[in-house]
Amino acid sequence: MGNCGACGVSRQRFFLSRSRSVVLFERFGHELYFMPVSSKARNYASNASATGLRRTSKTQFLIVAAVVVGQSAEYKKNARTLKALSESYHSVHGVAAHDSVINYPEIFTDVM
Repeated sequence: MGNCGACGVSRQRFFLSRSRSVVLFERFGHELYFMPVSSKARNYASNASATGLRRTSKTQFLIVAAVVVGQSAEYKKNARTLKALSESYHSVHGVAAHDSVINYPEIFTDVM
């Protein structure tokens, strides 16, 4: 098995401390982002090239995972400066609705 990011995830697990911010827009700050819509996930991954981050490979990975979100705080607006959730919540659920700025449902977590 190689030394790429996807290889590390398959050997161990997701670690927020090992992630790096390569997207132009983080809806809820520096977190791990999970989407039930693959095209939305690709949008986040594709933003890496727009940041000037030099990639060593053109290969992209789609990791299909079951994500346990625990008690989720629901947001319909961006909260880019969100640093922590109250003790009552384990994750953030970006809710897509007619009165929301969020077009697709998104889950954000730093709980490992």
